[in-house]
Amino acid sequence: MVHDGIFSYVYNMPGFNLVTYPDPEELKAFHHNFYMPISHAASYFTGILVGYLLATKPELKISKRFLILGWLIAITLTSCVVFGPRKWQSGIEPTTAELIAYGSTYKFAFALGVAWTVVCCFAGQGGVADVWAFVHQLPPCCYRQYDG
Repeated sequence: MVHDGIFSYVYNMPGFNLVTYPDPEELKAFHHNFYMPISHAASYFTGILVGYLLATKPELKISKRFLILGWLIAITLTSCVVFGPRKWQSGIEPTTAELIAYGSTYKFAFALGVAWTVVCCFAGQGGVADVWAFVHQLPPCCYRQYDG
């Protein structure tokens, strides 16, 4: 996260692509930063910690109060990541503070939202998200369409 914040400050551009950068040098700097593993470290470690939690606590139960709080936080985080840069996509230039704040936290915030969904589904308390549990049955269906 610190790396992304420093990148956003030094280059005065976010750590995400709005497809609005006509300058090839800025685009080159963006690609250099975005595809480096260090810029995704927070997401990687979030996944590793969630995997460790689920491996060590197979009978995980979440209290109703904590479940509601977690869903509210997860929905808020992922919504801010998705809808936060909306004004920038319409042509309004972000301030340096906005660039640093968003550029350094959006990957981690989205990873936390997805991690909460995974934990809740693993615990059997995913609610509507448990509908996605059938996804493991889809690959055989995809292969069946090619059976001549």
